[in-house]
Amino acid sequence: MRFVAIEDPAGSWAVFDTANEEPAEFAGRVLIGLTSHEAQWLAAAANNEAQRRETDPVDRIRAGKAEYRQLVALQEKRERSSD
Repeated sequence: MRFVAIEDPAGSWAVFDTANEEPAEFAGRVLIGLTSHEAQWLAAAANNEAQRRETDPVDRIRAGKAEYRQLVALQEKRERSSD
């Protein structure tokens, strides 16, 4: 797997890109400071995206839009729960 969810020493989670050995980015956001659920979901989505990118570029565009909407929904849910 190219993308993995890891827990940092402070107890928050990140998605790590093993190809470039840096935190992953999605929709202009560095994937750090996440919950365990968010990090694992985003790592799985990123791995699916990477696999699609290798097979069908049209599929990749459709998947990217859907995953972006899901990321926005996760962020909104997180913001509501912190209020």
